[in-house]
Amino acid sequence: MAHNDIQERTSALVTAAVRAGFRAIDTAGQRKHYRQDLVGEALATLAREDGIKREEIFLQTKYTSISGQDAHGFIPYDPKASLTEQVTASFENSLKELRTTYIDSYLLHGPESTITRNVEALSALKPYLASNKLRYIGISNIYQLQPLAAIQEELLKRGMKLSFIQNRFYDATGFDIDIRKWCRDNDIVYQSFWTLTASEEFSLAAQLNGVSAIILGPAQRLSVTPEQAFYQFCIQEGICPLNGTTDPNHMQLGVRVLQGKAGQLTDAEMQEIRKHLY
Repeated sequence: MAHNDIQERTSALVTAAVRAGFRAIDTAGQRKHYRQDLVGEALATLAREDGIKREEIFLQTKYTSISGQDAHGFIPYDPKASLTEQVTASFENSLKELRTTYIDSYLLHGPESTITRNVEALSALKPYLASNKLRYIGISNIYQLQPLAAIQEELLKRGMKLSFIQNRFYDATGFDIDIRKWCRDNDIVYQSFWTLTASEEFSLAAQLNGVSAIILGPAQRLSVTPEQAFYQFCIQEGICPLNGTTDPNHMQLGVRVLQGKAGQLTDAEMQEIRKHLY
């Protein structure tokens, strides 16, 4: 299925995922890859048809810089405006498209070019934090610990703090071992995306070998799929894995893990997976 087809199905897929049991949604103010407006449509449908209130959903979206936007499509801010004005306009557009009065978590879709610009972009959100239109802030796609720690240090001086980091979880960045430890030490939630598909070393879509084979034992013991067993590993590692499936059956399998119904991996199983993965 083409990516644009999936985008157009956003409302139906979000509705299906929430009805399956998911209670958190991740999107972005970037029409190039996301349809935030159709997420808002889904939330309205769920409230009207299922009685699922906005307060029951954890809603996370993002500010995407001009380099990540479709130059010939809709951009939720004036590209010639200051960075602060761009972030503010993007946030206001997110409120409008999502049909909500507040957003739970708002991330920079990618880090800005300097520590100063990152701090400026995130500081633009301080009024929304103060007015309860926003609860948490964070950064996505940041893979170097030193600038990340420096950004947090500057934010703390301003009475702000990062609460979420969202990264691709894969071998090319060493599975963010140092960043994940820093997140744990600083009470920050580490979210992973493309968790099952981003790593050449671990790909359940490929022939089972190496790390993948190590997953089979725990999966069989717990009577779950290998994919569920790996999600469970991630959760026990302190990772919050994002699930982007469009398959209703996979939605049910994913929710079962997130609801703690898949069972726990043993310490020995966890250590064996770590040894082969890291």
